[in-house]
Amino acid sequence: MQTAEAGAGWQEDIFRILKAQGAKHIVYVPDAGHSTAIAMAEADSEIHSVVLTTEEEGVGYLAGAWLGGERGAMQLQSSGVGNCLNTLSLQVCGRFPLLMVVTMRGDWAEFNPWQNPMGAGDGKSARPDGRDDMAGRRARGRRSLTQRRGDHGVQRRFRLRTDSGTALDRRKAMVRSALDRREAVSRLLTGRQDLLVVTGLGSASYDVMAVGDHDNNYYLWGAMGSAAMVGLGLARARPNHSVLVITGDGEMLMGLGALATIALQEPANLTIAVLDNGHFGETGMQRSHTSQGIDLDRVAATCGFGWTREIRDIEGVDELRTRIVTREGVKFATIKIKADNPLRVLPPRDSVAIKNRFSASLGLATI
Repeated sequence: MQTAEAGAGWQEDIFRILKAQGAKHIVYVPDAGHSTAIAMAEADSEIHSVVLTTEEEGVGYLAGAWLGGERGAMQLQSSGVGNCLNTLSLQVCGRFPLLMVVTMRGDWAEFNPWQNPMGAGDGKSARPDGRDDMAGRRARGRRSLTQRRGDHGVQRRFRLRTDSGTALDRRKAMVRSALDRREAVSRLLTGRQDLLVVTGLGSASYDVMAVGDHDNNYYLWGAMGSAAMVGLGLARARPNHSVLVITGDGEMLMGLGALATIALQEPANLTIAVLDNGHFGETGMQRSHTSQGIDLDRVAATCGFGWTREIRDIEGVDELRTRIVTREGVKFATIKIKADNPLRVLPPRDSVAIKNRFSASLGLATI
């Protein structure tokens, strides 16, 4: 294994090449092999240097930066490539460029045997081009349209789990003070003008689509947990636009570390609005952590967000809408909504077309 001291020359070369090719964003999880290049990025005022809590955050961030018209790269260790696999659906389905500079562990004479599995597998796992055995995977995964509709039917409804005692009383009180999700989102997007909107997968996308499709909407159909980081990358690339991420409590919980990353970056033009019904609506209305005592707005406040709120009335939504356009610090709001499952209004599923439409609306070239 090559040490950072012995390999400093190639690190400097990589950083200089990235910058010469127009990279504006260097994102990373700290790694000794990349330490020189990381220090160079942090010292360069023309580079957005972003330390991540986990590698998959970088995939979402760089997709958002590309949406905003800027290039970047992620520096990581081979063991971290495995953390990115779910989020690589952004690159496969949206055809976002993604450059990973990977220092290898798990090679011959590796000191730590726990590095070997990803070291041996990275050549395949880091290839998100969708070509490896695509026909075989389609054949194995093929099911009838009827069965798929049974799994994800538009009209499907679920019963909430019942409980007894104070926990049930608390949830009943929450339901009484919760908002209608469609009304809340419609109110939030009233008079949106040039607002850039990123939606988390599932119900949040349906709610935004129900208000009306828009060229400045980017809908995620997968990469669960990535919405906030896509928003961060977009906000850093487009500082003169207000950026709003609308997502659900389950999606935000899967990317909870992103709140720490975003707070350190302090993008004044970014707002995150979490539609919190305390349940995983897409998978059978199982209770989420937020129905059992976890307050996401408090987590965001602890991380260092400048403004956080828990919103339970339409006046609170109106206040949030006003704050979105002020660009006076990163903002986070939990909007408490009813635990229901309204009719799904599906946004377009052609992720390349959505990406290109979004880019074109900003006057950017499309690929």
